[in-house]
Amino acid sequence: LSSTASAAESVLFNISGRGFGHGIGMSQYGACGYARRGWTYRQILAHYYSGISFGRVANARVRVLLADRQSSARVSAATSFRVVAGSRKVTVPGNTRAVVTYTAAGTYKVVAGTRSTWTFSQPVLLVPGKSRLRLANANQNGWSTSANVHYRGSLRVVHFTGGLSVINVLTLENYLRGVVPREMPASWPAAALRAQAVAARSYAAQRIGSSGAFDLYCTARSQVYNGADGEATTTNAAVSATSGVVPTYRGKPISAYYFSTSGGFTESIQNVWGTSPVPYLKGVADPYDSISPYHLWPDNPIRSSAATVSSALGASYSPAGTLQTIVVTKRGVSPRVVTAYAIGASGVRELSGSLLRARLRLRDTWFTVRTLSVAPSSRPRTTITYGSSIVLSGRTFPGLGSNQRLQLFTRVGSGVWTSKYVPATSIKPGAVALPGGRRATFSSYAATVRPTALTTYYFALGKARSPLTSIAVRPILRLAASTSTPTVGEEVTFTGTVAPASLAGTTVTLQWFDGTTWATLSTAVLGTGGTASLTWVPPAEGSFLVRLRIPAAKGMAAALSEEIPLTVAAAASPSPSPSP
Repeated sequence: LSSTASAAESVLFNISGRGFGHGIGMSQYGACGYARRGWTYRQILAHYYSGISFGRVANARVRVLLADRQSSARVSAATSFRVVAGSRKVTVPGNTRAVVTYTAAGTYKVVAGTRSTWTFSQPVLLVPGKSRLRLANANQNGWSTSANVHYRGSLRVVHFTGGLSVINVLTLENYLRGVVPREMPASWPAAALRAQAVAARSYAAQRIGSSGAFDLYCTARSQVYNGADGEATTTNAAVSATSGVVPTYRGKPISAYYFSTSGGFTESIQNVWGTSPVPYLKGVADPYDSISPYHLWPDNPIRSSAATVSSALGASYSPAGTLQTIVVTKRGVSPRVVTAYAIGASGVRELSGSLLRARLRLRDTWFTVRTLSVAPSSRPRTTITYGSSIVLSGRTFPGLGSNQRLQLFTRVGSGVWTSKYVPATSIKPGAVALPGGRRATFSSYAATVRPTALTTYYFALGKARSPLTSIAVRPILRLAASTSTPTVGEEVTFTGTVAPASLAGTTVTLQWFDGTTWATLSTAVLGTGGTASLTWVPPAEGSFLVRLRIPAAKGMAAALSEEIPLTVAAAASPSPSPSP
């Protein structure tokens, strides 16, 4: 699929987005914005839920799961309360903790303080007297074991595989008192709080009477519910002012989904969850949600390596081969991502926007993906010889538009970044074939650079960029000997020359190979012209290899000269003295 990609390229994902949440129904920040502009709660709800009317529901009983897989349930109250199981009823004194456990015999044991123990054959219901019940268990809604949270209504303890579950049984209106302040700040305008109360009431009303042991979770899996200790005066007033009111469609309470931030437009339900369209859950403009800190994501663009994105997708959702990009192929009305393709070196995989949001831990499905690559990559680092040039190349998905200009940023050492535009003649269009006759466009680019020291580069398009790549530069190092055939004891002079001459002042080392390692013969400091003179007196006859080494200095890599072979002969014997 990607034969034009360099084997040494590295890719950076740049993901930018807006909004926070699933995008369906009422935007809470948008509702706040409308409330600040004088809209009533009914106007707000009618805007987000298309074609609705309003009706009323009874204050029915609702069952909320607070905790599960518990070894025991620990309940108390300031005044006496009852434990009920079938027709049996017992009383627990005030300020006494009742501990409920499930026995190996399949019964429920209740121990109250140190004096009373009862056994029941059925699940138990703890019913308050004149004060609210306190639950000491750590709850799914975030309360710790030390919180001893108060709850309106009763607490039912029932055993399932894995342990005991604690379920809060209370009226719908009392339930909402613990929901609204957790789902919307209590300091927001009254109209927004009322809209939240009505939406939460409708959402819960649709689920009352579920066939299971409970109707709702106390977490965002349903609605966040905090019990009586999480209530606030303003949100209780909003619940009371709208008592029983629900938005309806064709006479029935609606599934009043809501979320934090729309980014400026909500989304139709079928474009997020892949369900059939719902008439009242259509995408609508949301101009006043700009007050949200996530209207535009504050960290745009979020940058991640291809390896990080691939790891987040996991083996089940990653394409074959090294991940190269993700391209969006369908958007909703907002326009949130409906479908996209992850493109790998050897295959592609179609993914939904919701799956990408979950796997990549994005705030919303309203996002764009821009990938830029660079070759050669920084690992391993590329080193070139002083005076040489190298071509930096890469690709960006999707392809560049006519008004988009690519830049190359450069920084020598730890200096200041500078930039220049990549000429249009150095940018070429291309495409990768996708299933169904689709094409993923890209633009390939190249730039020739001639660094004179360690230099870092990256390509950029607006705030999106490629990975960094660094090119190291080794100096040119030459070595010459005054003779290649010295005799033992004869001084040999070596002349070293280094380019660039700016390395003057650097110490160079003359080395010889002793058959096992390179050992130091002598050292010298480069002069202003980049030259150094070193001497050596061979101690014995034989063949030697000699080289010059310069360490990494002044932003340049270490370098070695070519090896010079020396053949050392024995010193000439002195002539005999003439006979007398």
